[in-house]
Formats: sequence, structure tokens, C-alpha cells
Amino acid sequence: MQSLNPNWPILKEYCKIRPTSDIRKRYRKYVLVFDSINKDFMKKKLNVAALIFKDDLLVIGRKEPGRGPYPDTWHIPGGFVDEDENLDEALIREVKEETNLNVMDLEKVSFDTAIIPNHNGIETYYVFLQYRCKYKGGELEPLDDLKELMWMPIKDAMKYELNAPTLALLKKLGYL
Repeated sequence: MQSLNPNWPILKEYCKIRPTSDIRKRYRKYVLVFDSINKDFMKKKLNVAALIFKDDLLVIGRKEPGRGPYPDTWHIPGGFVDEDENLDEALIREVKEETNLNVMDLEKVSFDTAIIPNHNGIETYYVFLQYRCKYKGGELEPLDDLKELMWMPIKDAMKYELNAPTLALLKKLGYL
């Protein structure tokens, strides 16, 4: 597609900054092509997340204000899968990095997707692979990018502002 115009990279950047400019109008066919292929090149993120249970308690956390794709909401722990990383290993690593907990009996229970802006405002396609697992050991401690972390009685879930994927998962699995 870049062969359409030698100024293609400049045009893309210029049109992002000045969407109503004369340049955008003059190069309308190129901008329309860029806008349509932009969806094909949308940033994609694979995320694993865990419902971690200890009896009837569930771990939920909250990031620093304004951080993450669902800012200022409570969510189950998890994070991005590294390139060439096994999904189960990614979940165990992310849980340890965020909560200092060890988990066992990993069970893949669901998945969800969302197209939302990331922390930089860039529209991103997220795939959430969701697990249910049991607490194995460790002291609950907010680490990495978490500000708060707690064991929540599952019956109290609606008292907290949960992010959309966590809320949907709890409803889907019959906890709410």
C-alpha cells in the first residue's frame, strides 16, 4: 500500500495530528485507504487473567488511577502473555508478579475480547483468556502496577466497581 504515494508515512502522521487539514482533503483517497487498513494493523494484546479462590474469597485488585485499559476499576489479576510463552506459565508468572501468590489447579473457563484505547489512547484489540484457580500459598501483596489488592467475599462483588471483563466473567460463571 505504501507505493500509492511516496509521502505515505508523512501523510499518516500529518493526518493524525491535523485531521481536518487541507492535506487530508487533498489526499482523501490515500487517507481512506489508510483508515481502512489501520483496523488490520490495530495493536493486539493477548492477556491472561485469574479468578483466584481461597474458600469463598476472590482476589481483586486496582491499578494506580488512570492506568490500564479499564482505569479506576477493580479487576482480577493478570497481564500480557510474552512472545513464545505458554499460557499457563504466563498466568502463573503474572499472578506472582502482581499479587505475590502461588496458584494451583488452573482451569481455562472463558475468554473475552474488547476494542478499547490503551493507556496511550491507542485503540487496541484485547483478548482476555480467563482462568479459575486455587490459592496455593504466599502473602497477598500489591506488586507491579497494582495500587490495591484484597480478598473479596464473592457475595460482595457487586459492591465494587468491577471492570467489564471481570463483571461479565462472574455473571457468565454464575457467581453473580
